[in-house]
Amino acid sequence: TKTAKKQEAKEIGKGIILAKHDAEQQRNASLGLLTAGEITTIQNDITTIRNHYKNTVKSDINAATTVQEVKAVAINFPPI
Repeated sequence: TKTAKKQEAKEIGKGIILAKHDAEQQRNASLGLLTAGEITTIQNDITTIRNHYKNTVKSDINAATTVQEVKAVAINFPPI
C-alpha cells in the first residue's frame, strides 16, 4: 500500500509540473534552448515539487503504520 501511495504522489507531482511546463518546454530547457530565466524557473519548480515529495509526502507515508493511515496521507503539493 505504501508503494502504491508513493507512486500516486509521484504521478500527481509530475502532473503538476507538466501542467505548468509541458514536455517540450522541459526538453528545450535541458537542451539550453530557452532563456536563462526560463530555465531557472523550470528547474526551481521541479526542485520544489521533488523536495516536497521527499521531505513531506514520502516521510508521512513511511511514518504511517496501518493501511488506514497510509490511505489517509494527504498528497498536497505547494503551488508552483
